[in-house]
Amino acid sequence: MRIDRVFRSTGLRVLAVFLVMGLAACVFAGCALGNKGKDLALNPEAGGSQLQGTSSAQLPPAAEPSRPGASPVHPPSQASPSTPVSSPPGVSPTQTPSAVPPSTPVSSSPGTSPGGAPSQVEPSGPVSQGLSPVYRPEVTWDPGELVELKDLDDSFMIDLRYATEDNFTGKKIYSQAKCLLVRGTAEKLIAANREFAEMGYRLKIWDAYRPPSAQRALWEAVPDPAYVANPEKGSIHTKGAAVDVTLVDAEGNELPMPTGFDDFSEKAAIDYDGCAEEQARNRELLAEVMVRNDFARIESEWWHFVDNQASRYPMLDVEFEDIE
Repeated sequence: MRIDRVFRSTGLRVLAVFLVMGLAACVFAGCALGNKGKDLALNPEAGGSQLQGTSSAQLPPAAEPSRPGASPVHPPSQASPSTPVSSPPGVSPTQTPSAVPPSTPVSSSPGTSPGGAPSQVEPSGPVSQGLSPVYRPEVTWDPGELVELKDLDDSFMIDLRYATEDNFTGKKIYSQAKCLLVRGTAEKLIAANREFAEMGYRLKIWDAYRPPSAQRALWEAVPDPAYVANPEKGSIHTKGAAVDVTLVDAEGNELPMPTGFDDFSEKAAIDYDGCAEEQARNRELLAEVMVRNDFARIESEWWHFVDNQASRYPMLDVEFEDIE
C-alpha cells in the first residue's frame, strides 16, 4: 500500500512537471509568433508578402540602404522653397498662361470708328486688309511752308468750289484755283490717298488753304461758327492744315454721301442716321482712313478734316497772288 502511494505521488509530480514544461513551451512559442507578426506588419517586404487586410497606404515605404558617397534623396514635396521654378513664356509662378501676349498688336476691321468701337455701318467697295489703326505717316514739320498739292502728288482730283461760282454764296471767292497746304498736312493727305487708291478710290479736294480775305467773305455770307469760323478767331483752313474732301471712283464719279458740299443742315452731321445705308458706309470709310492718317473730324460737317498737329502751325496771311 505504502509503495503504491509513493509511486502515485511520484507520477503526479512528474506529470505536473511535464504539464508545467509544456505550458511554458506554449507561452514561449506564442511570444515568438507575436513578435514575428509585429515585424511583418511594420515591414511587409521583410516577409516576402503583404499582410492581408492591410492596405499599402497604411504602411510606410521601406527605406533604401544608403550607398557610400550618395547624397540623400528628397521627395518633391520637400524641395526647398527658395529653389527657382522656371515658367513657360507669358506665365508667372502664380499666374495662369495669358491667352494673348499684351504686346500683340490688334488690327481694326473695316467699319471701326476712330475710338475703337464698331461703327453701325461698313465701308462699301473693296477694302484693303492689314491696315494698322495706329498708322501715322512720317512727316516733315515745317510751320508756314505752303506747298501746292499737285507738285507733290498729281493723283488727286482738285475741285476748289470757292474758286468758282458753284458754292453756297453763288460767287467766286478765290482769285485763283490753287490747292495749297502746309507740307506736313499735304504729306498726310497723300498717305491717305494712297490707301484709297488700293481700294479703287481717290480723294477729291473741295477746299484747302483759305486766305484771311476769303474767310471774311464766307463769314459775311454765313455768320454761324458751326459751319464757318469767325475770321477774328481764325480758321484752320487759314493755317493750311484743314481740308474739305470726298471720295470718287476710278472714273471720277463721286461716291454717294449723305449730302453735297456745304450743306448747312443736320444731314451733314457725322452722326446723322437718316441717310441711305450706302451713303453712311461711304461717309464712314472716308472718315476711317482720314483718321488713321492723323486727321480729326468735326461734328457738323462729314467732309471737313483737320490735321491733328494744326495747333503747331501759325495763322497765315498770304493771298494766292503772293505765291508763285
